Amino acid sequence: MFGITREDWEPVRDQFPAEQSKPDLESAFLSAAGDAYVIYQLSDIPENTAQRFMGTDYLEKSGIPIEHDRYEAVYTGELPHDGDTQDKLNALYQTFNIDHPADFTGHSMSVSDIVALRQAGVVSCHYVDSWGFKELPTFLKSENYLKNTEMAMEDDYGMIDGILNNGQKQQTTAELEEQAKSGQPVSLFAYAEAVRREQAESEPKKQPEQSSRKPSVLAKLKSPIMPANPIKAAPVNERSIPKNAEREI
Repeated sequence: MFGITREDWEPVRDQFPAEQSKPDLESAFLSAAGDAYVIYQLSDIPENTAQRFMGTDYLEKSGIPIEHDRYEAVYTGELPHDGDTQDKLNALYQTFNIDHPADFTGHSMSVSDIVALRQAGVVSCHYVDSWGFKELPTFLKSENYLKNTEMAMEDDYGMIDGILNNGQKQQTTAELEEQAKSGQPVSLFAYAEAVRREQAESEPKKQPEQSSRKPSVLAKLKSPIMPANPIKAAPVNERSIPKNAEREI
């Protein structure tokens, strides 16, 4: 691969840094905030030689199953919103044959590749066949690969049904930071929301204060009306009573 013989390579191979771990593209695809796609290609191992670039007719005749373990995710991205499922598959086929993304390291999309789409939380898998695409209903579900993702995303574990339909679980800032460190994409909006939510939860709840407001107009109307300047009765002075008053009574 490097233009040298194995005998020359073996003595110096330890001097080169080990390959960094690859990001988990499948998990990033399944947990994406919006619609997304991921491209699978057969792993570069001898066991996959008979299956590579072969259509489904050949695989069925040869008794070769299409298994998740034989594939690796090579690229994921945001799914365009234009057109139906078939239009989106055709657009991706054109992109990964004519106009590769700069960071795409796989081979041009070919027969035996698999394209998984996530639309409105529903995941579908499509085999690039000799003519068109063939849907694979069990490519991810057969080994229950969606269950772990649903457990992390669903708020209600009763909705573990293979469809991510209960919204994304609220992640903490610590979880998002760990996700970023591992190389997985992190939404800045989600991080800001997590910071705001945790700050709100950490603030002590304010006790309701005693109301110091003036009584309402309605309360005033219900209260008894007292004169502003009540007139006081003059004290009775016996000496001031006329003498003849008693006679008149």
